[in-house]
Amino acid sequence: MTGVSAGITVTTLASGWPQLPLFVDAGYGNTAFTGSFEGGSHLTGFAQRMALNPAVLADRSKLVVYSTAPPTPQGDTVRAQFLFDSLTKAGRTFGGATGIAGSDAPFSATAAEFARRIVETQGANAEIAERFDQGQQVALAAIQSRFADYSGVNIDQEMAMLVQLQRAYGANARIMTAVRDMLDMLMRI
Repeated sequence: MTGVSAGITVTTLASGWPQLPLFVDAGYGNTAFTGSFEGGSHLTGFAQRMALNPAVLADRSKLVVYSTAPPTPQGDTVRAQFLFDSLTKAGRTFGGATGIAGSDAPFSATAAEFARRIVETQGANAEIAERFDQGQQVALAAIQSRFADYSGVNIDQEMAMLVQLQRAYGANARIMTAVRDMLDMLMRI
């Protein structure tokens, strides 16, 4: 072993540290997420169990008050600055499953940059899907037009054929009348 690193997991809102358990593990009694392996991995399924800390929901002043002994002075910006710096300056590595840097490559950036890239990626994907849909709509319209040409009824053409048929029927009726008259005459002779 060449080295060990550790971090402090703050589990209370007024610990004296600017960190706070803003999100809790609702599946384990609204306790701070520690990644502990006691009783099984808490990491698996955490995304579904994650919830906003009920104490912060009940009292929003907990977002700025980080110490009760001594009390956080009025106008103290330590926790607010810490949260801002955590979002905008502290680098994080996000897994390749996010799809930002590729399916296998992790993505390293601040939380704010990560959020911006997620929005950009989703916007680009939506634009690609919209363009694809437009192409599909054009293809569908062409297919529907061809189908209508083959299966649809052209009223002008059908009326012209009907008039033609009517004239042919009238001509045949006159021929039949003439043949009947000739036969009648032949029978009388």
